[in-house]
Amino acid sequence: MTQAEPPAGAPPSGPTGSAAAGRGGAAILGAKLYFVLIGLVQQIALKAVLGLAGYGAYSTAQAVASITYNPVVQASIQGVSRTLAGAEDAARPQLLRKTLGLHALWAVLLGLAFLALAGPVAQLLGAGHLIGSLRILAGVVVVYGLYAPLIGALNGQKRFGSQALLDVAAATLRTIGLLLGAWLFVRASGRGVGAVDASNTGFAVASLLVLFTALAITGVGRAGSSGLTAAAYARFTLPVLGGQFLLNILFQADSLLLRRFLGEAALGQGLAPETADPLVGAYRAAQMFCFLPYQLLMSVTFVLFPLLAEAKGRGRDDEVRRLVRGGLRLGTLATGALLTALLAVPSGLIELVYGADAAELGAPAMRPLALGLCAFALVGLITSALNSLGAQAASLKVTALAALLVTAFCFAAGYRGGSGPELLRHVALATSAGLITTAAISQGVLQRLVGATLEWKSLLRTSAAVALASFLTAHALAQLGWSGELVTLLGGTLSVGLYLGMLALLREVDRRDLTALQALLGRRPAG
Repeated sequence: MTQAEPPAGAPPSGPTGSAAAGRGGAAILGAKLYFVLIGLVQQIALKAVLGLAGYGAYSTAQAVASITYNPVVQASIQGVSRTLAGAEDAARPQLLRKTLGLHALWAVLLGLAFLALAGPVAQLLGAGHLIGSLRILAGVVVVYGLYAPLIGALNGQKRFGSQALLDVAAATLRTIGLLLGAWLFVRASGRGVGAVDASNTGFAVASLLVLFTALAITGVGRAGSSGLTAAAYARFTLPVLGGQFLLNILFQADSLLLRRFLGEAALGQGLAPETADPLVGAYRAAQMFCFLPYQLLMSVTFVLFPLLAEAKGRGRDDEVRRLVRGGLRLGTLATGALLTALLAVPSGLIELVYGADAAELGAPAMRPLALGLCAFALVGLITSALNSLGAQAASLKVTALAALLVTAFCFAAGYRGGSGPELLRHVALATSAGLITTAAISQGVLQRLVGATLEWKSLLRTSAAVALASFLTAHALAQLGWSGELVTLLGGTLSVGLYLGMLALLREVDRRDLTALQALLGRRPAG
């Protein structure tokens, strides 16, 4: 899995009942949507500029760095936001100065550690040619460690409009820096590891520009007694950091282990480690599509999370159970629609966006990976529900279990041998086995805590509709021998249409579902 970029800010903290807070929340959601879209454009353009091998090398470097800076981003945003939101206006300048000082120290120390470990980590992954890129990204780790607290400051002061604009600017400048750095190098010297280094250099420069912009907007507070100690601040931020670290390990475990196995196979055959890069790039291309269900369901949590928290806080256990069942069911139905298209035309989708070279290598892995990441999307929805119900420890255990299972299963798959596209499929199957197992266990945890989860009959009917719709579409296209961009789009649309029709035939969906969706979004009782 992958999530190589930090999220576009945290949801608004504090009261949201006013019109201003509502507009701010909408602005942040808009920034998140922009972030997702430009991230997709960025990945497609990078593959076009760097080529499949360069794209694979870039993906490996970013995967390593994101395990470091993504947790820092989230912990910093939440820590500073919570600190400032709970303080009086007069005390905020001193608290801002204190928290920025703490984060600056941690950012520098973490950046130095990343720089020192760049060589050993690259060698461990069988990617010694990426040491330069990892050392460049050590600078990004420092910059993000300084930038994220400023986003937290805006969030904690409820300056949601400024936060959204800064998130949009950061995503835009990052994309420009990555693409411009790569394009200038390729134009002058051609593709290769140097182009990947140049792309990451552009990223580092863009990050500095964003940091200076953020400092101009937020300032650095004012010196004075804040009453906040490093120990007290760490008691909140370190658990968040630990949870986010586990989550990002989970996001990147399969691709990084694949990189190591491919690197070992290349060395065993007397080949350069760079020969593994096209296969890593193809796997990354498949991931980009398979990760869409998770991104979709994370948007659902913006609605489900506050509703569950409110019902729990008022002691409405029946409403909690209704929301859990309804939210999981609607999430499963939505995930099923995307899964149907991914299973029906995997090769066509990859070729449509990334080209025939990526499709040839990555398509065999896409079907099993799609199954696993759809299961992970449901795990994400369940852990969000657990967090909203005050069961953060259970949520953390589920995330840790998923990371452990995926890592263990991928190790087992890697040692089965292989050095070509078959290894991609083995790793995808292992990843899916770990995530599907976690999804089953997490539903049991939710059932034990609240007495409700996804009904097994609903899961069976939805699964049957997915299997039949995707099989019939893929079989029909294969028999007709049709291919091409238009056929891929029509095939994906047809598979989703068949899926919805079969859900209706199986009586899994009817008009009551529209009423339930309106109730969820409008906070009205269903029925």
